[in-house]
Amino acid sequence: MLFFIRVLKFSLQDIARNIWLSVVTVTILVLALLSINLLITVQLISQNAIGAVKSRMDISLYFKADAAESDISAVFQR
Repeated sequence: MLFFIRVLKFSLQDIARNIWLSVVTVTILVLALLSINLLITVQLISQNAIGAVKSRMDISLYFKADAAESDISAVFQR
């Protein structure tokens, strides 16, 4: 128990001596985690948006009345 108290005391003294270093370190870690979470969120939102657009996409083709059947079937084979 005494060992734990000493470790806690010395760690708090070191944090107090280097308060700006501690603040900057914590800030950098928070910003790194925030940016990773933001990138994951943007990826999920964009995937959902692309899926919604794909599911709603309709294509209508109009052919002239004199178009040959072989020409029409060639369009659908591409």
